[in-house]
Amino acid sequence: MKMTYLKIGIKKPENHNLEAMAKQLYDYWFVQFDFPNEEGKPYKSSGGKMVWNEKLKREIPKEWCAMTIGEVENNIITGKTPSCADEDNFGGDIPFITIDDIRGNLFVFNPQRTLSTKGAESQTKKYLPSGSLSVSCIGTIGVMGFIAKLSQTNQQINSIVLRMNTIENLYTLL
Repeated sequence: MKMTYLKIGIKKPENHNLEAMAKQLYDYWFVQFDFPNEEGKPYKSSGGKMVWNEKLKREIPKEWCAMTIGEVENNIITGKTPSCADEDNFGGDIPFITIDDIRGNLFVFNPQRTLSTKGAESQTKKYLPSGSLSVSCIGTIGVMGFIAKLSQTNQQINSIVLRMNTIENLYTLL
């Protein structure tokens, strides 16, 4: 019991630092709008185009839009793994992304596993277009990366299919 309290006590400063970093990142990106532009410079303070958004009653970056959770929710795909009992479901040309592929990679180009056409077609509603944002939701929660080409993910990952203009803007950062 004492060891548990000791571990919690040791982790508190680390958790506070991570929370402070997350708040600062949120502030830079979504309050100040100083996320990196195409040249890696802060968007707004480097002259990024801002437009008035009536819904939010404030200026936002020109390429952005305001959406409700319901509008975003329609673009969420939860991954799935085809039956592992059938080896013919794997080893083809369709990228099959897992948390290990996302970890440490902002853009996922070459996942460790692939699906065959048979495996992928057994779950046709699980295809993700390039530019989709994938977030782990089971196991190691919160690992994020963008899908670089048409893929599927396993059930530990939920993905948001982004609008086309958002995808084009992401690729300008490459």
